[in-house]
Amino acid sequence: MTQHHLSENAVVHFTISAPRSGSTWLAKALGQHPEILSTENRMFGRFFELWKNNQGKTVPRITADEFITGLSRHTFYESLGFETANELATDLFSEFQTFLINYLHAKSGKPVIVDKITPYLGTSQRVVNGVRSRPHSRIIHLIRDGRDVAVSGVFDWIAREDESSKRYQMFVKRNPQAKLKRFFDDEVLEKWARYWREPLVALGPAQPTTLQVQYEKMLADQAGVLQSIFKHLKVTSSPQIAKSCSEAVTFEKLTGRPSGQAEQLAKTRKGISGDWRNYFTKQDAEKFQNSTGPWLQELGYETDDSWINACPDHLDLSLDF
Repeated sequence: MTQHHLSENAVVHFTISAPRSGSTWLAKALGQHPEILSTENRMFGRFFELWKNNQGKTVPRITADEFITGLSRHTFYESLGFETANELATDLFSEFQTFLINYLHAKSGKPVIVDKITPYLGTSQRVVNGVRSRPHSRIIHLIRDGRDVAVSGVFDWIAREDESSKRYQMFVKRNPQAKLKRFFDDEVLEKWARYWREPLVALGPAQPTTLQVQYEKMLADQAGVLQSIFKHLKVTSSPQIAKSCSEAVTFEKLTGRPSGQAEQLAKTRKGISGDWRNYFTKQDAEKFQNSTGPWLQELGYETDDSWINACPDHLDLSLDF
């Protein structure tokens, strides 16, 4: 087997979260630290699909481990001393990780790499297993209220929907005749419930190498949260550096809009918490609760199920909303 040599100065850690949880905001803030390089390498998950992006182009979404596994099937592994293509893939992927970490470290001059991962559906356990297989790596587990994740996720997908959908007609075409009694449909709500639930289940109970961070606490005190993250990553964690990193990535600086002013189809849409209350009906609340189980209560977002009955029976969304 090949010998793998990781630079003594290079360290890689990971942030793991559901999509639409503020992971890009956090990554940009971490990248302001003089010792940290923020990346998004999609190393783990064994995932591939063709994806229609917001510009209407069909593009591949593939993780590094899946790409290298596919590549290995077309190589004469026997001549390299391997009995199976999977053995070659395992060795090649280990070499690739070492090369990439050393390359990023040397190119950036920064000793610490923090790689952002938002697992694709059905891949969270593989992602967590892959991350935890790396010695000395630490995890920042970023969590946002799953109901806000679902709302933000649907807005991110609206531009890809069929033009006949009422959501598309309202928010993309700006059709004044379009009205919605319900923002979600069952399929898309279940999908976003899974996006939120799967990383929570895969990561399981907190471990010493994992720091749990909530998006809502970042909104209230980003500098304070960043300082706790820097301590967890064992980099310089002075209040001055945390404040500087926070001030460099305010919502207004990233978007040109004040926090709370929505641009519905923008990647950074609104920058607040609790917006889900404008989009959940009682039917949606029941379905989301059934799909996600006790997580809202366990994470402190609710104390019981009474929030379900507080939701309206139907919405009356229009362009004036």
